[in-house]
Amino acid sequence: MTFSYTLTNRYPLGSGYVKILGTFVNTGSTTGGAIITTLASVDTFLTDASATGTVNIISVSSGTVTLTTGAGVDGNWEAIGITQ
Repeated sequence: MTFSYTLTNRYPLGSGYVKILGTFVNTGSTTGGAIITTLASVDTFLTDASATGTVNIISVSSGTVTLTTGAGVDGNWEAIGITQ
């Protein structure tokens, strides 16, 4: 089973900040993975993934976000941060 993601839109916000939107898909029993946002650092990360019986866990390191969800949960994500 795999985790995949896409970057669908990129919006400049000024002062070096960018808002990036995307989607992610967990196939089968997959429970998340890493999203490389293309940002140098992530200040805000949001997702609309439902957490049926599980708490969504988000870990950020520089511009990479590791997302842990319930098995097979798909959704949209949004990151705001400084560009590289």
